[in-house]
Order: sequence, then structure tokens, then C-alpha cells
Amino acid sequence: MLFEIQNPSDAMTIEADDYVVAGVAMLYLGEGKIGLTDEAGETAFPILAFGGDEALNGWLDHVGIGLIDDLRPYAVENKDKIAICLESIVYGSITDRKAIMATVAGKEHHEVLQAMKAWNDVKRTSLNDYSAVAFGLASQIRQMEPAKDE
Repeated sequence: MLFEIQNPSDAMTIEADDYVVAGVAMLYLGEGKIGLTDEAGETAFPILAFGGDEALNGWLDHVGIGLIDDLRPYAVENKDKIAICLESIVYGSITDRKAIMATVAGKEHHEVLQAMKAWNDVKRTSLNDYSAVAFGLASQIRQMEPAKDE
């Protein structure tokens, strides 16, 4: 599934298998300050910045994760999916994304990532480099281990 990232900066997209993984990836990337819409323009993940813990808990409960305390166990269990989602960030619209992805179809995964990074470096106009942050987070999330008491 493709999603457009809702933020006051450059247009960006991500890809994920489902809304929940995409939403959790955006929680880590934007800390509630960015949202997602799907290809139909429907809200897939709301901007939570102004709702505080109540809004976050409401979304987590709505998608079946539970509460804030349940987020880390979910992230550990789904760390590869979340990391892949974060690494899928591409600057531009969904149409732009489809064009760049068509040019790398059939390439090895590392070649696709290199092409996406190069595209992002050219297309980013903001000082906020969400793609670099997303790749760093993906690496950190892949290293997540269950808490000692889990």
C-alpha cells in the first residue's frame, strides 16, 4: 500500500503492507507531528500532535495495539516491517514514486535503496531531511529487543 506523508514540508510517500505498520513508522519518524493519507486521499494515520496521550492512546486502541505501553512490544514484534516501511520513504507524490520505482524494477534491494537515496537528495528542498532520519530510525528499530520485563 502506498501512502502520502502529511507534513508542512516536502511531499513524501512511503509503502507498507498495512495501515498499522505505516502508522507506527510515522509515530517513530514524526512523533505524532505527521500523518498519512492513502491513495484514495483518505486519512490512514492522523496527526496526533495536538491531542496528546489521549489521541495517541485512542489511535493505538483503535488499531488493536492497546495503549502507549503496548507500542514497544508491537514494534519489536514488527520491527522488520516497520524498518522496511521507513526505508521506503521517497520525496514527491505517489505519481513521482511510481515513476522512480519503475526505473528500478528488477534491481537488487540495495540498488533500489541507493536509487531512492539519490532521488531523495535531489528532490528534497526542505532543511528537514526526513529520509535520512527515516533510514537512521530503520537501523535502530531493527536492533530493538524486548524489554527485560516482556
